[in-house]
Amino acid sequence: MIKRQPEEPSQYQLAGHRSRCWRALALAFYEPTSGLLEEVLSGDVGRMFAEATSGFSVDGSDLAAGVAALNAFVAANEDSDRETLLETLKVAYSRLFIGYGLPFVIPYESAYLDTDGQSSAEPVMGPSSVAVRRAYRIHGLGASADNAELPDHIAMELEFLYFLTDCERKAWASGDALAARELQREQWAFLTGHLGRWVADFTRRVREYEDSDCALYLAMSDILRAYVAMDTALLATFTE
Repeated sequence: MIKRQPEEPSQYQLAGHRSRCWRALALAFYEPTSGLLEEVLSGDVGRMFAEATSGFSVDGSDLAAGVAALNAFVAANEDSDRETLLETLKVAYSRLFIGYGLPFVIPYESAYLDTDGQSSAEPVMGPSSVAVRRAYRIHGLGASADNAELPDHIAMELEFLYFLTDCERKAWASGDALAARELQREQWAFLTGHLGRWVADFTRRVREYEDSDCALYLAMSDILRAYVAMDTALLATFTE
């Protein structure tokens, strides 16, 4: 019996899947919530990124390793008390990304591209922050009243990519291929000009924090690094 080859996903389907991946990454690097925890423990996040390893026409071996680590976290904690686990994650997040004085991992682009990452006690609104904020404002986006983060925070940049890919999905749905292609070019420019330039250093620093309570962030940082590389490679094929 001849097996049918799986059909390539449409641009609309691919943009939808990519937007969901960027959303999950953004949620993972904001302060943890019960909503994030439930999505992770349900297995939905792991399955979504596992689909990316087979649905994209680029190498997904590094992403598969991150997904395996995430699945191990789920298996180890699926029977845990949710409130206790959430509190553990909040403490771990604080140690990693907030800290007292300098956090172990500075989650701001400016700390990697505008300084040496070590010399400033506080991230400042340097050139990188200003450029990122300008990119947001082109689309009418600004800081919300309940979000005091600087524009170049890792989660803010990830959420912006979620926004752009969701806009792309809507453009494909409405039949506006020109707008969809322009949004793909904007995504590629943001990845190559901003997030892609510092995500490797950021995730390397996360990996250096050896604490079992940080297992979720170790897994998600591996997924983040691999996914940025995969999505950048995919967008390069669209923008040639």
